[in-house]
Amino acid sequence: MVKAIKISGKKLATLRNERFYSQEEFSRISGMSKGNVARLEGLPVAGIYPKSFRKIAEELKLSAEQLFQKIGATEQEIQKAEAGRSADASKLLSRAAATLAQNTPVDIGLIVSQIDVNGMSRVDLARRALEILKRLRDTADTEQAKQRFRGAILSCERIIQSNESQRKKQERKAKGA
Repeated sequence: MVKAIKISGKKLATLRNERFYSQEEFSRISGMSKGNVARLEGLPVAGIYPKSFRKIAEELKLSAEQLFQKIGATEQEIQKAEAGRSADASKLLSRAAATLAQNTPVDIGLIVSQIDVNGMSRVDLARRALEILKRLRDTADTEQAKQRFRGAILSCERIIQSNESQRKKQERKAKGA
């Protein structure tokens, strides 16, 4: 599996603007979509594929090291972004779980599958939701409430299983190549 290079979205936007590229022009030289460039620039820390990183370095006539010095995320930036992502996800899932506990219809699986909390993957979000839901299920006072939590737990487990299946398929494909 290719590991993404951690960059600062703000530094990427600054570099792009210093070189007088529009997001559309920058997307062409990097091989990324315009939407992805905008998304990366809007995140405090984001991952970029090495292939795109190399294309940007070549186009800007910089070595990979020089480009990383300009847009690479520092360890402090990475830690701050991860702490923020974790707090955002916890708040969101706690609200969704509280809504579920109040007997209000909500599909936690749907929430998890459609929300991108500052780049947190669906499976990480599903795992976090699963932890919260299991704790709430164990403290539910009625069988009806416990049943509602079971349904939401199953939705999260399906997302996790689907991700694991895809990951294993990719690993087998990579070994066969």
